[in-house]
Amino acid sequence: RAAAEGIPIDTIAADAAPADRPLIVKSVGAPTDVRVGEPFVVSAEIAGPPGAHSRVTLSRDNQPAVEQDVEVAADGTANVTFTDQRSQAGLYAYHAVLGDDETAAGVMVTVAGSPQILHVGSSAGPLVGLLTSSRFLVRQVAPAALPSIAGELAGFDAIVLNDVPADRLASTSTEAIANYVEQSGGGLLLLAGLLRCRRCGRML
Repeated sequence: RAAAEGIPIDTIAADAAPADRPLIVKSVGAPTDVRVGEPFVVSAEIAGPPGAHSRVTLSRDNQPAVEQDVEVAADGTANVTFTDQRSQAGLYAYHAVLGDDETAAGVMVTVAGSPQILHVGSSAGPLVGLLTSSRFLVRQVAPAALPSIAGELAGFDAIVLNDVPADRLASTSTEAIANYVEQSGGGLLLLAGLLRCRRCGRML
């Protein structure tokens, strides 16, 4: 039916000898979701008869990123990879082609905005500056201002409790944090100040 519609079809026997297999781009791989500024690997797997040679072009946004001559190994495969990262959120396309062949295999990568961190503490301290310089979006709040509804925490990738005693948090806030971690899979980092660590050490 496809042939009757003028759609070209290439066929090859499933048990064909390695030497009879066509040289093709078997797949293009990359993570489906990454963050802005996060490095990630894009790879193309080539399949064909052992010893076959070809030039592989890996493109990003229809512009060549890597051009490499490959030789198919004894197992019938070859690989080309490169590492990329994006400075803006969006949906990006990567394709691989062999030689002058116009048939391309590809993959799409979704790049999300910078991770958002809720930093809870009496002051910002050096940690906030460190996170900001690493491209995290940080919101600083005092313990008393910590949201008490889990839904208000859902927009954050992680919460940092920086030297915050448990008795300074409202019970509704601690329950919201528990739901945020257990139900939504949110991240939670607890940091203790030097004095508090010394007290814990004496207790141990």
